[in-house]
Amino acid sequence: MSFFSTLRLVPGVIALILIPVCSEQPIAVAQTAPQAGNNEKTVPRTQPDAPEPAKVKPLYPGDLAPAIKIASWAKGSPVKEFRKDTVYVVEFWATWCGPCRTSMPYLSSLQTEYGNKVQFIGVTDEDPQAVKEFLSQPGSDEKTWSEIITYTIALDQKSATSDAYMLAANQNGIPTAFVVGKSGKVEWFGHPMEIGQPLSQIVAGTWDLKTARETHLAAIREEEALTKVLPGLRTAMESENYQEAAKIMKGLLKEFPKSERFQMVTLQVLLEGGLKEEANSHAAIVIESFRNNAETLDQIAWMMATMNPDGGIADLDLATKAALRAVEVSKNTNSSAMDTLARVYFEKGNFDEAISWQKKAIAISPGNTQFAETLTGYEAARDEAKKGQGDAPKPQ
Repeated sequence: MSFFSTLRLVPGVIALILIPVCSEQPIAVAQTAPQAGNNEKTVPRTQPDAPEPAKVKPLYPGDLAPAIKIASWAKGSPVKEFRKDTVYVVEFWATWCGPCRTSMPYLSSLQTEYGNKVQFIGVTDEDPQAVKEFLSQPGSDEKTWSEIITYTIALDQKSATSDAYMLAANQNGIPTAFVVGKSGKVEWFGHPMEIGQPLSQIVAGTWDLKTARETHLAAIREEEALTKVLPGLRTAMESENYQEAAKIMKGLLKEFPKSERFQMVTLQVLLEGGLKEEANSHAAIVIESFRNNAETLDQIAWMMATMNPDGGIADLDLATKAALRAVEVSKNTNSSAMDTLARVYFEKGNFDEAISWQKKAIAISPGNTQFAETLTGYEAARDEAKKGQGDAPKPQ
């Protein structure tokens, strides 16, 4: 099925298990299933020849925000300190970063929406001339980047601000945004395209900072636990000893029973290993556990549809249930969930439903060329099947 030309990477799964992680280059993993329309969301913030990073105090949600140290201001009014009546977004970017440019119009729209309630500050450690030239270049709609960007742009002071935020929070890719609340504390950080909901709650004063901190610290503990077992887990997967790999994952799940990440890794190990009964039993549990999480349901259904050796391992009816629920939870607005549902129907041999749902995905994301290519593949498969039926003797 050559019309599936790109990869959907399930976060922290096979890429983490099978190959060493390289912070300098994006990883493409042949063992993962293909999926249309997924691009790199971040790029490494440092270059291969970068100096050894400074030692800093760890930064978690709920910690007092470090002061920003700026060498110069390339656009907008200088921000000398964080005022208690204002929410701040400190975003790290670079002129050469494609995902950074992609997020800029969105951040600009938020700056316009919130006005003086929120102050956005884009921080880069690049040369002033490079930033000046970038701002004068055309972006989109016949506007320069300076015209597109509605927020303040700052040049870091010898990476002091980047170290105090990015390095301290163990964030290795840009763009990354930090939200500093009216309390002067860091309340959230992550990819700028995911800032909408937490920012609205932080501005409204309804953000649960305690839970955000607990969730973040729990994720760190998970990472530490996974690091301990990773050598054995990788060895088991490389030697195709899936029973051992599953045993390792079940041990992690016993320690972290609510871990979405470990639930998903376990499912992929079971599917990869062709452990049919265990895989489907686990899938049913995970689907129910995350029945209100469209993204997770989408990933589960995709894994079951594409990691299905000889078509006889995954229960595709169960995958259909997960995909339909993902569409329902997202209120028919998630093109990825629709694309997944189409793939499940395709794997079941229901070409008409596959084509119908793929067209719905395209209607939501009309600019996604991969969705269109996938549709062409589905239509070709349907036509080939009909041709084969036509050549076969008619049933009596």
